[in-house]
Amino acid sequence: MSTSRSFFRPLLTVTCLVLTALGLRNTYADNAEEKKLAEQVACGNAACSTNLLSEARNPISQVFAFQILDAKGGAAPNRGVVQVECSRQYTFLGGYECKVKP
Repeated sequence: MSTSRSFFRPLLTVTCLVLTALGLRNTYADNAEEKKLAEQVACGNAACSTNLLSEARNPISQVFAFQILDAKGGAAPNRGVVQVECSRQYTFLGGYECKVKP
């Protein structure tokens, strides 16, 4: 019994520290590439320009709100505001995948 405690307690501590470090990286690291990916997803197949309205980050995902602009730089009347959620493939690890939120 004592042997199992001496093995699992340090293992649990290391696991918690690693998950905390990965969560902090997801929250506070530079996210310029994720913004570009989210902007591409917001525009879809069409070439467009966007205005970043808001951004929310947590250890699991990132949410961006974009205003889609027309060619003149004004708000596109048929698109409005698009929210895009980006999350990693394996919660804390892997590349980011972005999708439009309904």
